[in-house]
Amino acid sequence: VKIEALRHLSMYLKSQDRRREAVPVWEEWHTAAPEDIRPCVELAMVYEWHEVDFERAMKWAQEALVCLSHWPAGWRRDRAWEEIQHRAERLKTKLERG
Repeated sequence: VKIEALRHLSMYLKSQDRRREAVPVWEEWHTAAPEDIRPCVELAMVYEWHEVDFERAMKWAQEALVCLSHWPAGWRRDRAWEEIQHRAERLKTKLERG
C-alpha cells in the first residue's frame, strides 16, 4: 500500500509540474521498492531536464541499471536496459562536454 501511495503521489506532483516536491517522494519510493526502476528513471529525468545536474542524473540512471540487474532475463528487462543505457550514453556525452 505504501509503495502505491508513493507512486500515486509522485505522479500527481509530476502532473502538476511540482517535480521538486516529487523528488523526495521518488527517493522514498526507491528505498521502499529498490527493484523498481521507475523512481530511478523519474529522478534521472528530473535531474537531466529540469535541474540540469548531469552527474546526479547519471547516478540515477546507473542505479536503474543496478535495479535491472536483479530482474529475470527476458524481453522486458532487455528493452528497459536498452532505454536506460541510451539515457546513460546521452548523459555521458553531456558530462564530457562540460
